[in-house]
Amino acid sequence: MKTEAAGLTLIAGLLLGACGDFAPAEAETDEGSTSTGDASTSSGEASTGTASVTTDDGSTTSTTQTGEDSSSSSGTATSTDTDTDTDTGGPVCGDGVVEGDEACDDRGESARCNVDCTISECGDGVHNEAAGESCDDGAESESCNADCTAAACGDGQINEAAGETCDDGAQTQTCDDDCTAVECGDGVTNEDAGETCDDAGPSKTCDADCSAAECGDGTINAAAGEECEGGPGCTDACLISCPAFAAEMFDPQVTFALGDLAPAAVSIAWDGTDYWAVSGGSAAGTRAVQYAEDGTVQASFEPGVDFRSIFAQGDGTSPLRARAFDDDDVLVMDMPGVFSFDATLAPSDPALAQAAAVVWDDEADVFIALSQGAVLQWGADGTFVGGVALSGYGTGAGELDFPSTRSLAFGQGCYLTYAEGVLSSWDPQGQRVDTTTLEAASTFESEVSLSFANGMVFLADGTSWRGFDVF
Repeated sequence: MKTEAAGLTLIAGLLLGACGDFAPAEAETDEGSTSTGDASTSSGEASTGTASVTTDDGSTTSTTQTGEDSSSSSGTATSTDTDTDTDTGGPVCGDGVVEGDEACDDRGESARCNVDCTISECGDGVHNEAAGESCDDGAESESCNADCTAAACGDGQINEAAGETCDDGAQTQTCDDDCTAVECGDGVTNEDAGETCDDAGPSKTCDADCSAAECGDGTINAAAGEECEGGPGCTDACLISCPAFAAEMFDPQVTFALGDLAPAAVSIAWDGTDYWAVSGGSAAGTRAVQYAEDGTVQASFEPGVDFRSIFAQGDGTSPLRARAFDDDDVLVMDMPGVFSFDATLAPSDPALAQAAAVVWDDEADVFIALSQGAVLQWGADGTFVGGVALSGYGTGAGELDFPSTRSLAFGQGCYLTYAEGVLSSWDPQGQRVDTTTLEAASTFESEVSLSFANGMVFLADGTSWRGFDVF
């Protein structure tokens, strides 16, 4: 019975310990002995109970009961609260509480509040999509406008950092569709500004003024192969048929003595190697002289011809040809100083003057001569093919006086006439292209001797040949 009683006392102690309110108790056995139970430690849900029991034979037994999830220590109970808040020492952005230096706290980005708890404002350097910002670089940048929209040409926002000088939202009279200011030659065709093309300069299809290239439009476009745009000396294909003179006045570039050429010298030609000069007034005496390129006399001849002209069928070519006074025949120089028949010039209207110089037009491949202000033309076989009236011929001083009325030369695609010191050029249509003054006293011999040889205009002054580089 004493053992049974002690066991009951132990069980009671353990139950009390499990409830966390175990108090020491003494139990008296049948033999007057004492039973003591003591609860030691309770932590959370853990408890430990210890009881001492005296058995029938007087020995003592200690029993320890440990609750699940418990820890024990001798005679001590401890309790810890794990829900206690941790003190961070300052405000926390994003906790929804405006405190400290926070201007706002909406628990994250909002239309009015940035993610860093500052008030949302375009240009603050904080990208806030909730506030409608697509970017925010703190200021205008290559990728972001000043209003925090993404930079794009055509958005209506001028963004200089992105290279825009204008942005009208679309192409206008003042702004190209690449957001640069309109300027002809910028390589951007702007129809609103009146441009039909813009190739950043003249091209085969576009003029320098940004209009379509077309012969006759008034703009010379070298890239399109144009040399001129209408007017005297210009063909219908905008090519120069007769160029203007290089200056308003010329001194002679070449001068050499006539040698023993009998007067009066009437013409000089270049065969590609030497100059050949002839004179008229009689068939007797030295009527042909050969000169080296430097003007040195090479040979003199008495061909028995009263010359009015000598010429090449293309400057610098041979054989040379000639015309005699009052003769419809063209002569050819077969041997140095020896001339024979080549062709007969058919009757013309107006008639070929007795003293007129006959020369060759190497552009039209025809014989030509001046008569009554018109250039007469014959084919290589002598067939008369027509004439070209020189528009305005006779308005220049001395142009209607002899010997100017009989003198004609051809060079650089131009008909050339000379009167009282003034050289005139005429295009194939008979329009006067230009005039220039040749610095030499105007004499009978200078007016009668007008020639084109070795790329220069030549005149004689009674003692010398003078060459002028006019083109």
